[in-house]
Amino acid sequence: MALRALAGFVRGDGAIRDGYLSLLTATMDRAVADSVHPAFLDLLGQLDGDELRLLASLGTPGPFPVLSLASRLRHGGATRIELRHFSLLGVRAGCETPVRTPAYLDNLARLGLIEIRPTRITDDVRMFAELEDHPTVVAARARIEAQPPVRIGPLSEPIVADVQYKSLSLTAFGRQFQIACFFRPDATSPHTDGDLVHASS
Repeated sequence: MALRALAGFVRGDGAIRDGYLSLLTATMDRAVADSVHPAFLDLLGQLDGDELRLLASLGTPGPFPVLSLASRLRHGGATRIELRHFSLLGVRAGCETPVRTPAYLDNLARLGLIEIRPTRITDDVRMFAELEDHPTVVAARARIEAQPPVRIGPLSEPIVADVQYKSLSLTAFGRQFQIACFFRPDATSPHTDGDLVHASS
């Protein structure tokens, strides 16, 4: 495993290269070597630099707010997603292409590193206020509500915006992967003095 990590370090660049170096260091440290899953090398090979930066920015297990916006007829019917998995996570992580954050989240979820779940009716949605007021969301809502009504028989049904609140959290496997990929010899977690050690650009 150490040899594969070394090979990845030689071939990689930027944040990915740093990830392989941290993983290599973790495999040689007795304190954390047993927690380095063999699949971590394959996972690292399926991430790009922005996705690794995004993962590094998740300094706590979560939850983190994610918002989707759909259009539907006022009195029910099929919905169509107009804005999917919008968040500020990519911007705050310093991603080079933050507009691709929804795709990054899809890939991290596909790999089992994060999970995105709909909020329950009883959940506090105040953490979504910043997202709801963001110009991207406001503009998407305006576009939806500006669409002409749909005529159904003798009636006209207006199209309305349907906000879908979702919570993003690290999985236990994702947390373990995060620790290994941002490992430093003087720490057994990706935190140093309370701050996450970020992958370099």
